[in-house]
Amino acid sequence: MRDDEGKSIYLSREEDLSKFIDSISTHKTGELIIPQPPLPEEKIVSRFLGKVAMEALALIALEMPDGLNEITDEPELDELRNYVRGYSTLRDWPFHVRQIYPEDKLFYKDGYGECEILHSFKLLPTECHELYLVLVIFGMEYCINMGGPEIEGYLEWLKQHNFESPLDPSIVE
Repeated sequence: MRDDEGKSIYLSREEDLSKFIDSISTHKTGELIIPQPPLPEEKIVSRFLGKVAMEALALIALEMPDGLNEITDEPELDELRNYVRGYSTLRDWPFHVRQIYPEDKLFYKDGYGECEILHSFKLLPTECHELYLVLVIFGMEYCINMGGPEIEGYLEWLKQHNFESPLDPSIVE
């Protein structure tokens, strides 16, 4: 089924279509709840975030002379590097997740008009000398500490900054 705005609903089984239509057309009130798929197990998500963090750091390092060699030899990243490669004995690496805007939000960008921002990221250094990856995918903000398996420093940073995302404010307003 498609509405005037082009939004569609599809049923997983074709034979349920008439039952579904009968159900929604006979009820005068009610609500349709469409659940979001749950995240995979936390270790898979944290390893993914750790890999993205290492790639983001590498992207920035490419712009510096000998930058890739510098981060490759950085002992502060060894714990995360081993964790994402599956060599670590750590059971988990905590991360923070929250929704900062609706997944279908449109943003206005000069020269482009209205557009979706599918993903965005920032490496956030804090006053406590921690480095966090803050990644937004479809409005969900994920944050992981690149220096160790703890997230308290980011939670403190959020408190100090009125829980505003560290990403460009024009993409979250």
